[in-house]
Amino acid sequence: MDRQLRKWLTETAYYKATTAITSAGVETFGAAVSFTCRTEYQRVIHGPMFMPRGGEDEEFMHLIFTETNVPDDARIWLPGDSTSNDALARKIRRKETVRDELGAVSHYEIYI
Repeated sequence: MDRQLRKWLTETAYYKATTAITSAGVETFGAAVSFTCRTEYQRVIHGPMFMPRGGEDEEFMHLIFTETNVPDDARIWLPGDSTSNDALARKIRRKETVRDELGAVSHYEIYI
């Protein structure tokens, strides 16, 4: 990761990876793992670019920048959230691997 980008990673979040799924479909998770990150709150608008007002589908989500390759099935707790409160855990909606100009992994962008 670029040194300038690394300086932005000033927060600590946690994730718990899925360890098993019961026959009833209930997931169990491992121990909490901390990782450094930067989080941003974003408004995302879906739909055609020139839709009339009111025809847009919007949602709000967090974007996490990190060097840690968080498992796709993990649950994430944002900085400041207690990992003992499962109601605060968030599922990964999308994860993108960002590469540098040489093709090496620079960082990950995780949308929750």
